[in-house]
Amino acid sequence: MYAAGGALTVTARFLTIAAAVAVVLLGAGSAHQTAPVAADGELEVSVRNLDTSQFPTVKFLTKVVDRNGRPVAGLTAEKFSLHAKEKDIRVIAVQGVVDAQVGISSLLVIDSSGSMAGTPIVAARQAAAQYVQALQPVDEVAVMAFADGVGLLADFTADFAAVQGALGGLQARGNTALYQAVFDSATAMAGRSSARRVVLLISDGENFGAAAPATRVQAIDAVARSGVAFYVIGLGPSIDRQFLQQVADASVGRLFIAPTSDQLASLFSEISELLRSEYVVTADLTGSGLQGQTSATLVVTGPGGNGQVKIDLSLPILVPQPVETVGPAGGGGVPGWLVGLLAVLAVLGGTGWLVRRPLLERVWPSPPPVLPVFNQVPPVGEGGYRPEAPPALLRLESGEEFPLGELVTLGVDSDCTYRLPLSPAEFGHGELRVWLANQRFLIHDVSSRPRIKVNGRAVSWSILADGDEIQVRGLKLRFVSAARVGS
Repeated sequence: MYAAGGALTVTARFLTIAAAVAVVLLGAGSAHQTAPVAADGELEVSVRNLDTSQFPTVKFLTKVVDRNGRPVAGLTAEKFSLHAKEKDIRVIAVQGVVDAQVGISSLLVIDSSGSMAGTPIVAARQAAAQYVQALQPVDEVAVMAFADGVGLLADFTADFAAVQGALGGLQARGNTALYQAVFDSATAMAGRSSARRVVLLISDGENFGAAAPATRVQAIDAVARSGVAFYVIGLGPSIDRQFLQQVADASVGRLFIAPTSDQLASLFSEISELLRSEYVVTADLTGSGLQGQTSATLVVTGPGGNGQVKIDLSLPILVPQPVETVGPAGGGGVPGWLVGLLAVLAVLGGTGWLVRRPLLERVWPSPPPVLPVFNQVPPVGEGGYRPEAPPALLRLESGEEFPLGELVTLGVDSDCTYRLPLSPAEFGHGELRVWLANQRFLIHDVSSRPRIKVNGRAVSWSILADGDEIQVRGLKLRFVSAARVGS
């Protein structure tokens, strides 16, 4: 969903949500990278796991804690606001992760070196078992232990009884392959597809005497690239506090200090509470004109104060391939596929424009054609843009009409603008969106598996022309332009 990635402390860290640039010709997607952004205010706010697969709707996980590090619960959508480029972005839903049934993939990484013998290893087993006992059926957990090397005691599973058994077999002996344990856990978690991924790591000492090859720098780099939250517990007086803090800082996680093993149970309980207090935030960027590299600010208002976090977004760039193209006077025109290819190459080349003028001028002397862009709203006055949409419509075979505006949605869910006479099993997930861009209507199937045909051709999107026939799972609609409405 959200992609999996990317806690901010009072001392101000930086978090960047990075999502892979996605082009309609290649398919929109999501990513879960995170990197350090400054949080301001009485509340600490952090964000991770951006999901852009349903762009222009985006989802992400948000954690809100007070100055004492306690989670702030019970916040509603009205308490969240998102701003980018002097625009207010609509936050349409905020839901607790428990209510949303968003599962957690937890990897418990426990130091089982010789210094943990006796009370520490027993307390670690008990605290980890308590954490596992509180997991829900939608969750999964694995256990990894490290001493001279790193070993997986229990692979990811929802069979929590089996995991409890694996924890009971933990024995303390040997040296401390701390760097390798961090490296291996980050690598293992990076491959999980879960929306919420977390590593809980206990260590009571420094990296010592291990033959494992991972270095300190490699371990930190693996954490930063994984987009996984590391909750790290340093146990006792001999920990490598600097390294453990670096691990927490490289992720959206946190370092906890346990002077003695008596604190382990309460710390595991606190981490569990933090994880279950996150929010799933859904924002709608329709009509905002935002795409590509964008800086945004999330502001959260809660009891006793507020907090905010700056976010660098890499949003999908949606470049529709023109239905028809016209070359310069006297020319024979250029195939639409070439225009689309040039647009994709320009985007992937990292330009700020969808199409680089010098590149196209080799094909069109002047002026180059205008490529319509999804979600790109030009300022008033450019290209004759008007805020109100022309009165076009979609007409069902039955004669029922769906008037179009700046944006309408079609589907089977109650929150769609228009309900199609199809069952959920027939229609599937997601919705169809019809919107106005540069005075032309476009239809876009936001499903990962497009199910529409325009004039008999299967497409995920299309610019609509008067009389176009749209087929959706056997249902037929006809696009009627503004000039033909009433005919």
